[in-house]
Amino acid sequence: MKTMVALFYIILLSAVYFVSTAKYTPKYPADFRDAVGSYSHYDASRHNNSIYQPVFDGERWVCKDAAGNEGYNKITVEDLVNTKTGACADLRNSYLNGKIKGLTGACSLAGVNLKAANLSGSTIKCDLRGANLIGANLSSATLWKADLRGADLTLANMDYANLYGADLRGTILKNATVIMSDMGGCRYNDETILTGVKWLSAAF
Repeated sequence: MKTMVALFYIILLSAVYFVSTAKYTPKYPADFRDAVGSYSHYDASRHNNSIYQPVFDGERWVCKDAAGNEGYNKITVEDLVNTKTGACADLRNSYLNGKIKGLTGACSLAGVNLKAANLSGSTIKCDLRGANLIGANLSSATLWKADLRGADLTLANMDYANLYGADLRGTILKNATVIMSDMGGCRYNDETILTGVKWLSAAF
């Protein structure tokens, strides 16, 4: 009898341990090693399969629409969350959060490819760790307390954006434009790259 009771408790404790550890399984890509304190920039190349890839003209990233003209391409937020592919996407005034149709749990866009996408005026409450936001338009966007660790925002336009309390540890902001943006309470570290940033922020 004692053996059976002991065996029962061993099984019970094993189940509790499994559930407790599974609860904290990272939701971001395994090769983004936040768990060991490294904010190495996530290689989003596996999400670069968009048929609308931007082209750099020496000063900015240029997108073309389905007709071959300069412009953006309409996609749904559901497609973005499911495919992690949104280069050159027109997502102006979108609302990206945990209430997206078909999404259960927190909204994760870790490692998403939003290169040169238009997200102006959008409200984003998703995990953006390691996101490719090179050349993206985030003007007047709301990214309040956004987790942008390891994201690449090189040449991004963040004029008048609300990034209050954003986590920018390991974030690349090289040559980004941050005019009259709320940057109060943001977190930085030695791996945050601010080379060539055009600053004129409303708050720090």
